[in-house]
Amino acid sequence: MLLLWMACGRSVEPAAPSAPPPQVDATPASTPVTIDLSKPLRPDGRELVAASAHTTLPWDVFRDLDPGQQQVALSVINAAPGSCPACLEQGTSLADCALQPPAGCENTAGLAQRCVRLAGQGLPASDIYDLCAFHEPWIDLDLSGLEGRGAGTLPVVIAVDDRNPASTAYDDTMQQLREAYPTQITLYVLDVQVHVEQAQAWGVRSTPTVFVDGYRLRGSRSLDNLRFMVDAQLLDRESP
Repeated sequence: MLLLWMACGRSVEPAAPSAPPPQVDATPASTPVTIDLSKPLRPDGRELVAASAHTTLPWDVFRDLDPGQQQVALSVINAAPGSCPACLEQGTSLADCALQPPAGCENTAGLAQRCVRLAGQGLPASDIYDLCAFHEPWIDLDLSGLEGRGAGTLPVVIAVDDRNPASTAYDDTMQQLREAYPTQITLYVLDVQVHVEQAQAWGVRSTPTVFVDGYRLRGSRSLDNLRFMVDAQLLDRESP
């Protein structure tokens, strides 16, 4: 009984308080980066194209279209980029560039009028865009030192590197293109290992690269795609 009383009457010491949790600094290790999306940039640092909203164009070739064709043409040239260095850098639309061209944009009005003519032929906007939207500037090609094959006045240049199988595999396609236009085009081959300075001046960064009348087409293209481009260039030359 005595032992029971002693156990029941023993005072119990309160448990020691637990240690406070460690303090965590809620401040981030680095300052968050704020990205201004009001003027997004392309990976190469250029501004994205700012689509314009022109509702008419001051050219007879545009006035001759029916309203539906006019809308197709406007949808393309308001969204496509201007093809000169300044407009590509600033993200200027093809329409703005053609109507108020800065220095160096002498060929842009012709490119915009190409869109109008193609719309008049009934092409869908997506096809017209492919033939009018160039994300590389037009180049006045210096063909000196290159041997041409063909009798035409429209120059087509293919930049090749014999070390790249994709370049040599493209030979048949270019031969078929020359045979399709025996009197309209002259085909030139630019060997990037031989004509180093020209390749650098023209901005050739991979092979094959094709230039159709000064417009650069990167990568391998199908014969139909190349013919589409050649036809558009020939149409431009024939138009007043």
